[in-house]
Amino acid sequence: MPKTRQAVLLTRCPQFLGALFILAVTAVPTWAEVIECVNLSGASDDDHRYYVVLCARESIPWGPGHAFVVWLEQAADGQVLDATGLGFYPSERPLIVRFFGIRGEIVDESTREASVEPTLLTHRLVCQVDRPTLLRSRSALMKWHKAERNYRLLACNCKHFAYEIACAIGLKPPKPRVAERPPAYINRVIDAASREDEQ
Repeated sequence: MPKTRQAVLLTRCPQFLGALFILAVTAVPTWAEVIECVNLSGASDDDHRYYVVLCARESIPWGPGHAFVVWLEQAADGQVLDATGLGFYPSERPLIVRFFGIRGEIVDESTREASVEPTLLTHRLVCQVDRPTLLRSRSALMKWHKAERNYRLLACNCKHFAYEIACAIGLKPPKPRVAERPPAYINRVIDAASREDEQ
C-alpha cells in the first residue's frame, strides 16, 4: 500500500466506514485531513484485505474532539465485507464528566452524528494488517468490553482505547498525555508510525 501524508477530500459513501474511511480520496481538497498508510500485514495466501484505522475528529458543536477505531475487511475485488467503527465514551452525558470516573461504554460510531460527518475528520492512520493481527486487535477490543472500565477524563478515555488497539496490531504508539486533545494524540501516533515505517 503506498504511503501518503496529504490533505484530501473525502466523499460520502453509502456504506458507513467503508471506502469513506480508507481510500475515497480525490485530487482537489476542500478541507485538510492528515492521512498516513502503513502496511503491517505479513505474507498471506488470504485474498481478503484487512484494515485497522485509528481516527480522530472534531466535536460538534464544541469540545476536545474524539478518537475511535475502524475495522474493515475487503474482498479481493474491493467490495467491503465488514466495516465497524467503535469508540469509548462515558455512559452518561453529564455537563462535566467527573474526574474520578463514570461508567464507560464502547459505542458504535455510526450512531454518532459527528463521526459520520467527513468534514469533521482530522486524522486517519490506515493500517493494513493480516487476519491474525485483525483478530488480535478484536481480542483487545473484547477486553475493553469485558472490563467494564470507568471513563475517567484524564486517565481512561477514547485516546487510551485507541492506544491499546494500536499496541495490539504491533505499533509502538506514544502513551496519551494528560489533557491532550484526541486529534493531537492521533497525530503523534501517526508521526511515530511514520518514523517506524521508514526504518
